Amino acid sequence: MKRIILLAGLCTGIINTYAQFSLPLDPNDASGALRRAIEAYNEDPRKENKKKVKMAIDAAFVAGLNFSTITGESESYKGFLPGFLIGARMNISRPDRKIVADAGILFSMEGSKYEAYGYEPGGSSGNSAASLRLNYLRIPVTAKYRADINRGFFAEAGLQPGLLLTAKDKRNGDTYNAKEGYKSFDLGIVLGAGYQINRKFGVEVKAIPGVTNINKTETMYEAPKDRNLSLSLRASYRFM
Repeated sequence: MKRIILLAGLCTGIINTYAQFSLPLDPNDASGALRRAIEAYNEDPRKENKKKVKMAIDAAFVAGLNFSTITGESESYKGFLPGFLIGARMNISRPDRKIVADAGILFSMEGSKYEAYGYEPGGSSGNSAASLRLNYLRIPVTAKYRADINRGFFAEAGLQPGLLLTAKDKRNGDTYNAKEGYKSFDLGIVLGAGYQINRKFGVEVKAIPGVTNINKTETMYEAPKDRNLSLSLRASYRFM
């Protein structure tokens, strides 16, 4: 957990530095508290009015679908496993800029389908469909570029550390606790794009390839090196 906090803090500092120097948005593109804060600052650029712009919050609920798999040295993982994600995100830099820093917290269902070898009725044996479900608490930190705060396309990139909550192995009709075989910390790269429909609603797609090995190293031999890979389709609803 300490690694997640430190990494998120480092990402926030780097992204926030770039966000402060990005071009400002037209106040007509904003709305609500942010619009009033920008107009007040333009009329009277005192320190307290500048602070109101910096402190204006752009926050949203996020929910969607994950299509996840595991890539790497293991050959048994085959196909994408569907799951859902839910959480929230908010700005951590000045919201009146074209480049803004966002941070969020998500419950994310990930994992992969795979082929398991087992015995079948009648005494035969063979491969059967199975799945590994990995549930994570994710804390994405991203930089987002947008030309308009209320409508239009946007792109974003960043990092997504995660803490493994549960790991369930389902095969041959049974479910097993598999958490001991997987590392508690995971890190992925976030690459995404979306469209802000209006002030409240937006949609986005993201690809999140993992960069760390999810398997714990066995004491008797070197475990295969595998990484998470998720493709997600999300909807967001701004509530602030």
